[in-house]
Amino acid sequence: MNKNNKPPTQPPKPHKTTNPKNRELIAQMLISTVKSANAQYVVITPSQVTFTQDEIHVITVQNVEGKSIIKEVA
Repeated sequence: MNKNNKPPTQPPKPHKTTNPKNRELIAQMLISTVKSANAQYVVITPSQVTFTQDEIHVITVQNVEGKSIIKEVA
């Protein structure tokens, strides 16, 4: 309890995009944004994103049972 005798509030849970079409649209938007730039980007997303273009280089880091697993998709 806090000083107002109210239980502490929990932070809002992160929003998950459960619609595969929305995930695909977000992935396409990210690709089109960074594709023409002369730079490298790090994109952090809570869910898997599929990239269908050959010129995209992806490194994923996934936390599985408290251990980070790194995979490279070229």
